[in-house]
Amino acid sequence: MTIAPEIRSWRDRAEGLKLEGRLFIDGDFVPAQSGAVFESINPANGDVLVEVARGDAADVDLAVAVALKAFKGGAWSRIAPRKRMATLYRFADLIEAHTEEFALIDTMDMGKPISEMLNVDVPLALTCLRFTTECIDKLQGTVGTTSPDTLSYVLRQPLGVVGCIVR
Repeated sequence: MTIAPEIRSWRDRAEGLKLEGRLFIDGDFVPAQSGAVFESINPANGDVLVEVARGDAADVDLAVAVALKAFKGGAWSRIAPRKRMATLYRFADLIEAHTEEFALIDTMDMGKPISEMLNVDVPLALTCLRFTTECIDKLQGTVGTTSPDTLSYVLRQPLGVVGCIVR
């Protein structure tokens, strides 16, 4: 069986990837506190892509504690809106610069065609990230429509940290 050059190229890239399966907490990759892992399986061939740390409530508690400390320290929560925007635009630019790598990893993990990842999923994720970044200095406090003797004011401000476990 002859393999088309573009498919061979993607396979070669896939073989060269180094995937990280540890949790990212406080600026470092760390194993789950329990030591538990699960295998991410490539649905196309059944190969194990990477062992992923199986985070649980203890890991979320640690990550939230670290994030809360950073939040209270103000390194992000008190940064000027335009500086926050610049940081998130840089983040989007880095994602865009690595579009093919993100698309390939997600294709290998989920089995979705690489063309959809390259032409739909990653570009839409970037559009969403850039849109919400642009809103940082556009969403102002608003006065709601109420009766003449009532004032309703909405103030958008960072409130704290959210921890999630995604399965």
